[in-house]
Amino acid sequence: EVDFGQRTVPPITQGPGINGTNNTMMITPSYGLSTTNLRVALRYVSSIGGGFSLGCLIITIFTLLFFKQMRTNQSYQILIYLCTSLAFFYFGNFFVTAAVGYDKVCTAIAVFLHFFLMSSVILMLLVGIYLCVELILFKKWWTSNVTNMVCSACGYGVPAFIVIVCLINNTSGSIYGVNASGYCWMNRIWADATFIYPMVGLLGLNCIFFVIIILNLINMSTQDRQFHLYRVIIPSAGLAFTLGLPWLFSIVAIHTHGTTQTVFSVIFTTLSALQGVFIFLYYVVFNRVARQCWLNLLCGSPLPTDTRYTHDKVTSNYPTEMEEKSNIISSKNNETISVRL
Repeated sequence: EVDFGQRTVPPITQGPGINGTNNTMMITPSYGLSTTNLRVALRYVSSIGGGFSLGCLIITIFTLLFFKQMRTNQSYQILIYLCTSLAFFYFGNFFVTAAVGYDKVCTAIAVFLHFFLMSSVILMLLVGIYLCVELILFKKWWTSNVTNMVCSACGYGVPAFIVIVCLINNTSGSIYGVNASGYCWMNRIWADATFIYPMVGLLGLNCIFFVIIILNLINMSTQDRQFHLYRVIIPSAGLAFTLGLPWLFSIVAIHTHGTTQTVFSVIFTTLSALQGVFIFLYYVVFNRVARQCWLNLLCGSPLPTDTRYTHDKVTSNYPTEMEEKSNIISSKNNETISVRL
């Protein structure tokens, strides 16, 4: 086994950095739990929560793919890619301990987890970019083809490049392998450089996009502000909270010790294991359009006729000011094309 040091950043199978460089028994002052017992408890939390998340993500992906009313929203198409990456990650997470005795398999599992974790973070950023583009540029050029191209190039291409660079430098298992806690993951230095720090930067960019959206809402009419509050702000805030907050706890846990580290490690493991459940609750259970689609499929209830608001908000029959501006721009473009012809 390869010893990577005391505070290697692991996948969600445990809290980051809570284990020493060996398996000796250490008593945690506030809980009276040994490090080994705490590691086992967190592993159970991760496995059980990850199983629920995997099931919830499969249902969410089916909902977004099967129901046409959900597919019309481009941000939900990006969400399909995001949920797929998370689902593959949770699936690979089941094997982080079972593959420990097999060097090549363990390396493959570590690469698998690294790729889909990076993919998830990048796709979360793409959701924020799309919502910002929708609000400012009216998304006329952002079609399904653009979504597929951007998600494939950025959501999968960039992580593939990063993983390839790591594999080229993975001489004698120096990057991917068994960490000090007995899980298939990465060397701490490379994990910081190729996942933790980029992830923090991408979360910061998402915050910038969120501020831009808020500033644009301030200058809108009341009707436009209400419309985009339910269509843009709530979905982006919910997704950023679900996927970003657990990793902030992870960063705190990495740079603390003792009881504080243990507490934040437990919070990180629990929230990370339940990310798929949170996404399912927000985008399926609490989503008005998704609920009506499922009721139509199971009980024959009427399909939703207005999908502009998805979270229990009554819409107006009149177009918003932003929609009118978008229609004016579209009409001018059509007139220009007609004159040229």
